[in-house]
Amino acid sequence: MTPHKHNRSSTRSRSPSANAQHNRSSPPQAASNSIRESPHSPPRAQSSLPAATTHPAKATAYANTLLRATAAQFLAAPHDLQREIFGNATLAVTVETQQELQSILRLLEGNLTGTIYSAKSGADDETYNTIAPLLREKVGRLLNDKMPTGVAVSPAMNHGGPYPATSHPGSTSVGIPTSIARFAKLDCYDAVRPERLPAILKDTITNPNTWRSINGAWVKG
Repeated sequence: MTPHKHNRSSTRSRSPSANAQHNRSSPPQAASNSIRESPHSPPRAQSSLPAATTHPAKATAYANTLLRATAAQFLAAPHDLQREIFGNATLAVTVETQQELQSILRLLEGNLTGTIYSAKSGADDETYNTIAPLLREKVGRLLNDKMPTGVAVSPAMNHGGPYPATSHPGSTSVGIPTSIARFAKLDCYDAVRPERLPAILKDTITNPNTWRSINGAWVKG
């Protein structure tokens, strides 16, 4: 299960900083150039990042970094381990029980997306049915068995989420026509004389093919 975050501004991206995995046997395998254990007291993801290179051309470069924490470490400092990280760093949180996983999900901050990878055979449907509602409350887009990087431009797409993923959970930066409202300003004309109204709001308009909402009903012309 991998949540995906955004910055506290709705216009800047936030790198994923917390991944929860349900693991009863062995810890997750390394998928990056370096793995670091989170400190035990207190666990802080930032202190585990490799230092920036001193090479002038790569002054802000970091190696691909995978951080790892136990459920106990995360639950002891959930705010610190969800702190924003720009760059190629990921935190994997390993859990031993469903109860630990549920406790972590309840403490997650708002995220753009949350993905649950589960058995196609349905063997873990019971677990899915338990954790999916918890994750649903924390993310704008819930996915199954796929990476959340593909954001389709379609009416059904939501590229937003609860704060701090975006500044308002009702907005999205992708998806037509909903995303247009994110950049729109509402204007109201109250008791303005008819001749002073904009052309689009007058009783008779120039283009008879224009659709308008009048008294809650869409009419043409």
